[in-house]
Amino acid sequence: LFPAPTLFRSYDAHDRRREAPAAPDEVWRVVRGGSWLDPRGDARCGVRRWYRPDGRDGSLGFRVVLRSSPVLPL
Repeated sequence: LFPAPTLFRSYDAHDRRREAPAAPDEVWRVVRGGSWLDPRGDARCGVRRWYRPDGRDGSLGFRVVLRSSPVLPL
């Protein structure tokens, strides 16, 4: 279907998706959300990245959210 390599040296169609380059026996996980280390446009819940399950990164974590009760004026 795509006989010549693309600009990215791929023999498949390229589009706007980010894909994890992995061998068939490698496992990758999708991590959602941005970090304080990311550029402003990536600091949102819709951002997705690929990580290996055994990989570690200082910007990965669990965010706890708690709804606070209204504060009464003094």
